[in-house]
Amino acid sequence: MSAAGEPAVFLEGLDRILTEVADTGRRLTRDELESRRELGEQAAEAGLGLRGM
Repeated sequence: MSAAGEPAVFLEGLDRILTEVADTGRRLTRDELESRRELGEQAAEAGLGLRGM
């Protein structure tokens, strides 16, 4: 599997975002949502399901 197909690539930065959201109660920003959508789409194209990540 290529580096682009490694689950960690698609989850990078998510822990920081979720920590901030949990600590402050804020919603994800438009940019955060869009970047996660793009990464999710790329992961799906690489054949990775959510459970596999």
